[in-house]
Amino acid sequence: MNNHIQYQKTLREPISFVGIGLHSGERAKITLKPSMNSSGIYFLRKDVKPGTGLIPARWYNVQATTMSTTK
Repeated sequence: MNNHIQYQKTLREPISFVGIGLHSGERAKITLKPSMNSSGIYFLRKDVKPGTGLIPARWYNVQATTMSTTK
């Protein structure tokens, strides 16, 4: 059992990662940006209509998990 406590961290500046999508094989980019303290984690989809792609990282927002990876 892991008793290690992980404390919340706030990003100081944006950081981006570029690579090849695991299932699509296409170029993919993710950018992590700072936010207000304790505001939570959100995903912003850029492939949908503007104003509709902001998704809070919450368990109840999980939909299909086909081809998902786990640790």
